[in-house]
Amino acid sequence: MRSFILSLLVGLLPALSYGQACAPNSSGNNLTVSPGSLSLLPAMDQGGTGLCYAFTISQLADARRYLNPANRQKRISPLALGMLTPQSSNFLKRSRLDDGGSVKGALDTLLRPGNPVCDDKYVRKLYGDTDDQFSIFGTMELMFKQIREAYYTPCNCTAAARRQDALGNISQMRTFMTGRSLLEGTPSEGVNSFLADLATIIVKLNDLPPAAFASYNESFNSRLLVPYFNRLCRGNTISVPPLKLSGIRRNNHDLNSGLAPVANNQQLKRFSDHAWGLLSQAGAQPIGVNFCSAMLTGTSSFVSPDIGDSRCGNHAAVLAGQRCKAGKRQFLLRNSWGNNCGDQLAARHRPNCDGKGNVWVDAESLMMSAYSLYQTVP
Repeated sequence: MRSFILSLLVGLLPALSYGQACAPNSSGNNLTVSPGSLSLLPAMDQGGTGLCYAFTISQLADARRYLNPANRQKRISPLALGMLTPQSSNFLKRSRLDDGGSVKGALDTLLRPGNPVCDDKYVRKLYGDTDDQFSIFGTMELMFKQIREAYYTPCNCTAAARRQDALGNISQMRTFMTGRSLLEGTPSEGVNSFLADLATIIVKLNDLPPAAFASYNESFNSRLLVPYFNRLCRGNTISVPPLKLSGIRRNNHDLNSGLAPVANNQQLKRFSDHAWGLLSQAGAQPIGVNFCSAMLTGTSSFVSPDIGDSRCGNHAAVLAGQRCKAGKRQFLLRNSWGNNCGDQLAARHRPNCDGKGNVWVDAESLMMSAYSLYQTVP
């Protein structure tokens, strides 16, 4: 019996490895090192915003653009791209600083006739380094969330007290937005008018229905953020060649339409082989990956998207390289959590952060948590 069980386990090993093994002497590829396709593009910190998808598509599209040296004087502003990308599906009622877009939507925005997206170098003249931009706008988004949470979070308090907390947060947001000239060129009365309207509806309604606040999220977009970035980018836009997304996705996830479906029980091997093959090529282009950020931050490296959105932590980042370490595949993940790879990065991953926003992760844990892989192609 023991020999039977042993032979059974040995027979299962290839299935359990999911194609993650590699030859120890196989050469790796790091696209962030010259002459790699990402070597001229920095990582960034998305701050308190949810614009990981805009960062990801900016990196993929710029890597394609930079194949032509004449295009290297400019790079796409992920902040402006996120602000100008329409939101998708059930995220529609969040502000555009919150998570709510998709890489497909961001690419469509880049390719729109009269592409409205700014050169990041121009945006940096107004707001400093890319990380500073996101920090400033992330603070604004946090304030907007605090208004919402002050009203909706259950507490042992009266409705009047909840309203008062929300109004206090509105006052703080007004001071922050107008005192810093945050939306430069936007008349302060425009900011004040929007926040006054929001205060009025909070004061008038005893029990503010979620739909009413949702309409103000969209109003925040249409009255303030979108007009501002359209104005900001006028005359400072970037030319992007025709591109489309090409890749694969889990069968039950279709946030980025047009990707080829893969049966869930084939995901690990198909995803790993797909990314490994593309990144092993000479002149490789980066790959976008949608995955559960919980595999980077939680107590376990093995997280499946099937656990649900809130526990998964839907996220987008860039695969920037591959290597074989101790006979196992690893991928270099370029994230948007800053050069230290994020304060929330679990301790087990920290030794693999290169101090430039990139972290090496085991292929098996990453691909278990992934639900789509894609590149921008002509």
